[in-house]
Amino acid sequence: MHLECLNVKLFFRINAFISEKETLSIKLDFKNLSQIRPKPTSEDKWAAVSIIIDESKNSVLVAKRTERDDDPWSGDVVFPGGKYIAADGDLVNTAIRETLEETGIDLGNSQFRGVMEVHRPSNSFSIKVLPVVFTVKKIDGIKINRDELVSVYWLPLDLHDAVLIRQKMKGIYDNWTILYNGIVIWGMTYRIYKSLLENLKLGNLPWEDAGESS
Repeated sequence: MHLECLNVKLFFRINAFISEKETLSIKLDFKNLSQIRPKPTSEDKWAAVSIIIDESKNSVLVAKRTERDDDPWSGDVVFPGGKYIAADGDLVNTAIRETLEETGIDLGNSQFRGVMEVHRPSNSFSIKVLPVVFTVKKIDGIKINRDELVSVYWLPLDLHDAVLIRQKMKGIYDNWTILYNGIVIWGMTYRIYKSLLENLKLGNLPWEDAGESS
């Protein structure tokens, strides 16, 4: 991922957007999530990503994609997931299958908490991406598929020690990003994370609709 830092317009501690009460003690509220398991009618227009929350850490799993010329999201930090296939039956199963293929994590024993609103990457706007939320109490071993990912990270839901920066990314994006522990979260991953915090009633992050997105 090519990071352009010359056009940084503003940065500040991200916790300014999270209430002081919530940063001290997080209580997860999943009531805003839908329990419907969508079943697409077209394979090539849908994808699903897994939002995996470790309740013992109050953190969510993100992964850095392997850099490949044929991947529009090469090197980006993303949620594990991928395209729907008819054999999945529904998009929740897509998220489970893709997560197992990419990370070795079997979500079959996790707790399905619900789905969020659909998102679309601007560089592939015809694809509809459904975030599926799961909670886990313990994950035994992560086996990364190196063809897909290079590393995984646990991002704290209170975003402790994270920094918010408005900057350009890949020459196509000029909006807010999260910097945490050497990784950059931007584009659709940022928007999904922003939506997650709002759905769980943990806080709000800024967004400017005029900015380009990925």
